Amino acid sequence: MHNVRVQLLMLVICSMQSVSLFGMLSAENKEQRLWDMIITNGLSRDNYDAHRAIAVLSKKDNKFIEDRYRQDKKHIKQLLQDNCSIMVPEHISWNKNFSACAWRTVEHKPSRLGEKKLILTSVGWDKNREINIKIGTWKGYEYPAIDDQRYLFFDNEGTIFYYGYGRYDIGCHPTILEYSLNIDGEVKHKRCRLVCSMFSDDYNKVLNFPVLLKAILGSTQTREFVDYPTSEKIYEIKGITIPDDYKTFKPYIFRKNKNNCSSYDQLDNNLKKAIDGRYAEQQREKNSTVLSEKK
Repeated sequence: MHNVRVQLLMLVICSMQSVSLFGMLSAENKEQRLWDMIITNGLSRDNYDAHRAIAVLSKKDNKFIEDRYRQDKKHIKQLLQDNCSIMVPEHISWNKNFSACAWRTVEHKPSRLGEKKLILTSVGWDKNREINIKIGTWKGYEYPAIDDQRYLFFDNEGTIFYYGYGRYDIGCHPTILEYSLNIDGEVKHKRCRLVCSMFSDDYNKVLNFPVLLKAILGSTQTREFVDYPTSEKIYEIKGITIPDDYKTFKPYIFRKNKNNCSSYDQLDNNLKKAIDGRYAEQQREKNSTVLSEKK
């Protein structure tokens, strides 16, 4: 947001030379005309952060921004409506600039083991302004990692991500996996780990704490480890923001019959120590900031 403010300030300064063109308009009208000129001509169409910041200022500004750069979304939605061969579910995720959308579907195979296939689909504009459709599939998928998770996530490069509970490979025990599909159609899936220690037997118990699990998977400090045939994504404890309600217990709906956990206290001691320690560190930092602001 700070960068957006700087950009807008620079645009205001550069536009001051045009104020004289407004003649005898009132100060209020001059200000509005200047503002309209800035957002109409001063912002690059690709400056999506600034666009979103402006859109929340007023209904008029929001309408202008929608008309300006959300046309991509309208074109994609129309394409999906016209293309009967593309099965689009109710829940669709959009990237920040509405130039691409994605969704997940699950294919159930009629087998004794009840095998499922996860399918991620991405539809969006490429650099040549042509519609690009990418599809990734994985076998061994069982359930979403968080039982109410229906939407996918985009990174800044356009890669889509989804967290599920399933088997990395045939013969492996089910675990939490990160599935991804990039703009080139490359598919990956990685086992999720906290720091350098697997949740091991406690992994299934963590599924019963969706608030905590979301915080772990949202760590800002991650690294990847590849040791064929296994790929792993490691979530550093220092990059996790622990919410106040991280101990909230909610039985994982897809494993009710195998649930052997009923409270936070039943998690692995090493895991609890790491999580509680990180939360205590956050509280100290927060208190320190409050004291500094009072001085």
